[in-house]
Order: sequence, then structure tokens, then C-alpha cells
Amino acid sequence: MAYYRGKKRKKAGSGKRKRKNLDIEFDPNKIYLQGRIYEALPGTRFKVRVERPGDLDDIMVDCKLRTVFKLKHINMIKGDTVTVEIDPNQDLTNGTIVMLKRSFTKPPKVNK
Repeated sequence: MAYYRGKKRKKAGSGKRKRKNLDIEFDPNKIYLQGRIYEALPGTRFKVRVERPGDLDDIMVDCKLRTVFKLKHINMIKGDTVTVEIDPNQDLTNGTIVMLKRSFTKPPKVNK
């Protein structure tokens, strides 16, 4: 470490970083649905299966990731439960993944 007049000098960038908030504010003009990731497509896109109550058929929604997930390098796998945001003024088959709830855990390490 470099000393300056008897005091320690801090290195550049050694301060605490501000963390980006992962919480979302729900917009009353949007539709929020819960579903499971059915298939991973190229380019951070996913097909999400949204279950409907009763005897109705499930809906397949083509979704993209919210920017925070890309910046934080949060990976999603098939079977994860997600919350999808859909804009009712646009196509109802396209949405954005805004929240993630892990449904699988990592398998235990194999003894070597």
C-alpha cells in the first residue's frame, strides 16, 4: 500500500458499490401471471407455460428477461417458477420475466 503523509491511501474503487434494487413496482395497467419455464430459446428468451384454473388449456407466453437479470448474470433453467408481465395494449403472447422463484436446488457434490 502506498503511504501519504503517514496515512494509508485508499485504492481507487475500494468503496462499497451501490446495489441495484431487484424489487419491482407493480403497474396497475399491466397483467401479471405466474408460470413455469418450459423451454429456453436463444438470446435470453424463454417460453413460459402459464396454467389456467379449471379445465382451460395452458397458455404459452414468449418472454424476454428483465435487464436486471442480465446485469446480475442470473441464470434460469427449465422448471423455474417465474412471474410474467404482459402489456394488455400489445400482443398477449409476448411478455417480460420480472421475478424468479427457484424451484430446483443444486444437486449435492459427488464424493471424489
